[in-house]
Amino acid sequence: SMGLQACVFGLAAAAAHVGSKFFLGGGAAPAPYAPYVHAASKPLPIFACAWLASQSGGPGWAKKGMVLGFLFSAQGDVLLLPEIDSFIGGLASFLVAHVLYIVALGRPRMSVGSVGVFAVAALYAAGMFLRLEKNLEPDLKLPVAVYAAIIGTMGWSAVARALTGAPPPSSSAAATPPTDYYPKPSLAALGALSFIASDTLLALGKFDAAVTNGTWVQVGIMVTYYAAQGLLAAACVMASPPSAPGSEVASSHEKSE
Repeated sequence: SMGLQACVFGLAAAAAHVGSKFFLGGGAAPAPYAPYVHAASKPLPIFACAWLASQSGGPGWAKKGMVLGFLFSAQGDVLLLPEIDSFIGGLASFLVAHVLYIVALGRPRMSVGSVGVFAVAALYAAGMFLRLEKNLEPDLKLPVAVYAAIIGTMGWSAVARALTGAPPPSSSAAATPPTDYYPKPSLAALGALSFIASDTLLALGKFDAAVTNGTWVQVGIMVTYYAAQGLLAAACVMASPPSAPGSEVASSHEKSE
């Protein structure tokens, strides 16, 4: 099927990107074509994710938001290539991607659990920024702080939705059945956590002198990054059809009885 072909293509491109940088180009006499394979293959797995997301779900904003999020991510990948090296451009692209993911994944139900997840996410984002702040150039402090807040919010919304479910529909929406197929919450949560792991490694390697930005750190960055985007794409493929208004409320009552 086309979906399977897209998965194989994405995995092959990811392997080509990681292999070209850390194996073909890592010896005493690096292969002359390694930089070209490395640059050309970097965004290809994300294009495969965008295609998979475009073929899943319903006509609503969730699918559109995920596809646009993947495309902005691919743009960020290109801007962060050594040949271009636009850190602010890449940061801005991924910031927009995370905002799109936040909207597309759907807001979680407000509960003690979701508030607890929010507190953990906020503490982690603030702690990471404070650790990096002393090593940041003045013009990078605000963009990095905003990005840390946004990815922390993405992690919170994805994990909290997986733990607590979606909020009940409002009374004004009761007569209108929902049309959106939201990405599978458990896979989206794993994808968000992998994204945070990747960005944490990237930030520590780039801005923390105590962390050597060596081969295995860079391998870890890309493996967790591709895993994150792949899990988000899988969440789109396994999106559940919309349920009737009030069904989540009913099921939650059944669980509590």
